[in-house]
Amino acid sequence: MIPHWLVTRAGTYYEPSRFSGSLARLHGTFGVDVKLFAWSAFGLFNDWTAWRLGGMVDGARDYFGWSISAGLWH
Repeated sequence: MIPHWLVTRAGTYYEPSRFSGSLARLHGTFGVDVKLFAWSAFGLFNDWTAWRLGGMVDGARDYFGWSISAGLWH
């Protein structure tokens, strides 16, 4: 982690099967948020409102998910 600029997250979780005869699976997750710049968005926010860009991945046997996000930095 880079203080005030970068936040990372990682973890795992166990997903039990919803179907008989199938195996449960262990997921691994990773995410990151990066502080971008301050912008008032044409006066809708305070002058020093900081914005962020983020992303995450979630993977397991026979599964891969991902997302990107944008929002406010707190």
